[in-house]
Order: sequence, then C-alpha cells, then structure tokens
Amino acid sequence: NVLWIFKGFFREEALFNLEVKASFLIFPLVFLFHRQIPVLLRMRALLAFVWGSLSFIVGSLAYAVFDFSSSLDPLAFTYSKLALWFHPTYLATYLAFSLLITGWLDVKGVHLWGSRKFHHFVEIIMVLYIGLLASKAGYLSAMLAMLFVGLFWYRRRRTSFATVYLVVGTMLLSATVYFSPKSQSRFKEMVSAPATDQLTENSKPFATGSTGMRVVAWKASLELLMKHPLGVGTGDVTPELVRIYQREGEHKVAEKQLNSHNQFLQAAVAFGWPGVLIVIALMWFATTHALRKKDFIFLGLIAIIGMNMLFESFWELQAGVIFTAFWFCLLTRSEKALPHD
Repeated sequence: NVLWIFKGFFREEALFNLEVKASFLIFPLVFLFHRQIPVLLRMRALLAFVWGSLSFIVGSLAYAVFDFSSSLDPLAFTYSKLALWFHPTYLATYLAFSLLITGWLDVKGVHLWGSRKFHHFVEIIMVLYIGLLASKAGYLSAMLAMLFVGLFWYRRRRTSFATVYLVVGTMLLSATVYFSPKSQSRFKEMVSAPATDQLTENSKPFATGSTGMRVVAWKASLELLMKHPLGVGTGDVTPELVRIYQREGEHKVAEKQLNSHNQFLQAAVAFGWPGVLIVIALMWFATTHALRKKDFIFLGLIAIIGMNMLFESFWELQAGVIFTAFWFCLLTRSEKALPHD
C-alpha cells in the first residue's frame, strides 16, 4: 500500500486505504513480540467472541421488536435494518465463525452455561439469525461452518451426529429463507440469471440486481488488470472502475461506485499481479500453518473468509480487515492444542 500511494493521482483515497488496512501491520507487530498464546487463553478468546455475538443478536432483535412496534415494517427483522450498523455480509461472517466455534465446543463436550440444551438453542438462534440477514454470502458462510462441524463429528466417528447436525442446520436455514420474503428474493437472485434492465428490444441490457452488478465489476476489474499488470495504484481503483462502468453505460453500477467485489481482483486492480500473488501467498501460508497444527477452527475460519473474498472486497473495510488480522494472528501464535483439547 505504501509503495503504491505515490503511483496514482488520488493520494487522499490512497492514504485512507492505508489507514483502513493498518491492522494488517499493527496486529502482526503486537503478536510477533508476544509470547505464544496459551491454549486456555485462546479458549477464553473464542468463548468471548461467541458471547459477544450472542449479545449482539439479543440486542438487535430487541431493537427490531421496538422498531416494528412503531413502524409495523416487517423489514425491521431482516437485512440491513436487523444488522444495525454492520453490513449484513460481514455480520453473517462473524456469526458463521461463532457457529463454527459452538459446534466445535459441542464436539469437545464443552457447553455454554454448562447446559447442552442451552448450547443447542444458541446454535439454532445463530442459524435462524443468519438466514434473516438475507446475505447470499452469509448463507454460504453458515453452510461452510456447519460442514466443518459435521467433519468434527465425523472425525470423532459419530456419523449419526454429523448427519443430524447437517440436515437440521440446512433445514433451519432453508426454512428461514423460504418464509422470509427478503431472504427468499435474494436467494432466488443468487441461483437465477443476473438481473438486467433492457429498455428496448435492440438496446444493451444493463445490470440492476446485485449479482448482475458484481459480474460487471468483475469484468471491469479483469480489463484493468490486463491493461495495468502492475496495478493502477491503491487510490485509483474506484475512479478507474467507475470510468469503465460509465463507458459501458452501466450507470447504476457507476452511481454506486462499486469496487471489484472480489478481494483477489481488488488487489489485482490496485497492485497488479504482485498484489494477487501476495493475497494468495497469505492465504496459503495460513492454510499450511493450520494444517500443520491440525487446527480445524483455524481451517474453518480460513474457508469462511476465503469464500467471502470471492464475492466481496473483504479487506477494503475495517470490518473485514480487523476481523481477519486479529484472528489470523491469534490463531497463528496460539500454542499447539493437545490431542484431547
């Protein structure tokens, strides 16, 4: 980022981008000079994250009830209104990680408040809440988390538990999508062709839905990568993309000033092929480290974040940067878990 600040014309945007990504420098420096994190402290951090996620769910649902009582708007219980100040996709990512943690704890015989029934109730609430957030990437994050929990049970040779967990979790998520109009419409958009708007029979169709807009952003990002193999500069990404949107007549996409909506393409546009290789190297290092330690919580987190990086410029907001930097550093610096841990 620092090297590319002086490459582009938009210095202020580049400096702001550097500020957003500062956690990628600060957290590694903090953890580098800190002794390895004991297993018990790691467990406390994971539990604190679960309790924090649960507290937010309770608070946001209470606010949704209050909002609905005055407005009678059912959208109070879904998408951005339910997520409050969080983007629904990022919030769904946090909750998917919490779901992964609670599932792993259940396999280990550790339960919130020492109650298996309460523990399972919390898992159900998390799945339903993710469904209400109506984030397409959130659905996939939840499915990934449940798949990893199923693998946890399978490794314990509890195939029936794995099957029940996956079937029940999938049914709950699907039911939420089916009965929530907002979730259902976004799910249909995900599995159908990209939404377009065609004014006349001979005119070019323009993207209107989020899926169609993502496709436009991906094509524009690839075009910039081909023209600028070393990138356009970290502050010039959005202006360069908007220029292509306007040239192609994608005025709705240009008005929203969409970024690449793919972290690999975002890095490619800003830093060229070196940027793509750095992002891939970072994810590869984290994956090999987690495999070497047999840290399946870390592997699950990498899978969830990696999946989101395919559909979002996940490291362009502090909501994604801080979450990734903190957990990657903490889990990397944690002591190797004992076989029975």
